[in-house]
Amino acid sequence: MEQVLALRPFVPAQDFALSKRFYQALGFELTLEHEQVAILKLGSFSFILQDFYVKEFAENCMV
Repeated sequence: MEQVLALRPFVPAQDFALSKRFYQALGFELTLEHEQVAILKLGSFSFILQDFYVKEFAENCMV
């Protein structure tokens, strides 16, 4: 049986640059960045910030 090492939720960002700065100010480390996604990590937790925003999805997104 394979061992699960991580599950990374996708978190929408209405303003991608501002959101990256916000999470970094909270202490998250930017570990990977491409045009429309960034992986942010704090301790053993990480998530994928995406430069994608749909109001209905964002309002229902829970982590």
